[in-house]
Amino acid sequence: MDVTTDRGTGEYELTKDSCVIIPEGVTALEPCAFYGQMLQKAVLPSTLRRIGDCAFYGCSELETV
Repeated sequence: MDVTTDRGTGEYELTKDSCVIIPEGVTALEPCAFYGQMLQKAVLPSTLRRIGDCAFYGCSELETV
C-alpha cells in the first residue's frame, strides 16, 4: 500500500494480520494517508509528530493504533 509521509510516498506492506508498521524516523502522516485501507492495527513510531486530517478515514476495521 502506498502511504504519504513527510518523506514522500512510500510502500508499506500490511502484515498477515492486517497491521501496518511505520518505521522510526517518520515524523508525519499526510492527510488521507490510509484512506479506506483494511487495517486492523497501526504501529506508529515515537518520532511521529503530526497526523494529517482523515489519515485513517474509512478504516472501519481499525482496532488498535
